[in-house]
Amino acid sequence: MSDIRTGGPPSLRRLMIPGLFVAGLFAIYFFRHGPDAVASRELVITGPTMGTTFNVKVVTDDPSEANRMRLAQLVREALDGVDEHMSTYRSESEIEQFNRGDAKPFAASRDLLEVVSEAQRVARLTGGAFDITVGPLVDIWGFGPSGATETPDEESLLELVAATGFEQLEVDVEGVGSGCLPRRRSVKRPAAPRRPPWPIPARG
Repeated sequence: MSDIRTGGPPSLRRLMIPGLFVAGLFAIYFFRHGPDAVASRELVITGPTMGTTFNVKVVTDDPSEANRMRLAQLVREALDGVDEHMSTYRSESEIEQFNRGDAKPFAASRDLLEVVSEAQRVARLTGGAFDITVGPLVDIWGFGPSGATETPDEESLLELVAATGFEQLEVDVEGVGSGCLPRRRSVKRPAAPRRPPWPIPARG
């Protein structure tokens, strides 16, 4: 009588066959292309940006210098765009123009709207544990760029607390206001306290 087994783990022999097949594929690729196959098609783009440096590696079928320069230009344009819109160290940046503004809707670029909208989504998910409006509170306690060293008084703290909070930040991503009147996509901040500014940090 033959010994028929049902259930249980598969036999070692059954596992070895697909394992040898996969190993064979790796061996074929290795001997055909060699260990430097990927490295020979890799372009490395580096440079300074926003007070630090960047390093981008691209695997491409065209490792020529002309292609490297083209890709480097695209990377540079992307980084410069982020700096132009989001830098809190450039007075002319879009986010700093918003921070210096009043409580009226601010016609924001698509990039700024995407960042602020995502920040608001995370703020709602975390119940306010993540909040991009707390810049003034961070600064007054000495953790911001100003490096304040004095303990803030209670009146100043209450004033800033009343003027911060992600719930007060209005984001219009559809370009439609109340009454369905068309308008530019915008971000609207609450009324600013007497202690400017009311910054949204765009650091990542």
